[in-house]
Amino acid sequence: DTCIGKRLHKAEGIVEGMLMMLGVRLEMDRYVERELPGGRTSVFYQRKNSLRS
Repeated sequence: DTCIGKRLHKAEGIVEGMLMMLGVRLEMDRYVERELPGGRTSVFYQRKNSLRS
């Protein structure tokens, strides 16, 4: 239903805005650095840093 989809989208935007204001990062966020077993960093962190070079 479109009404439900619009409400969910609005709620996601509100929650995302609040988290951004608080500086909270979630593991699902694209640029969160995360330590993997063996001292490696996540694929997203490696990809972000490779774009800088």
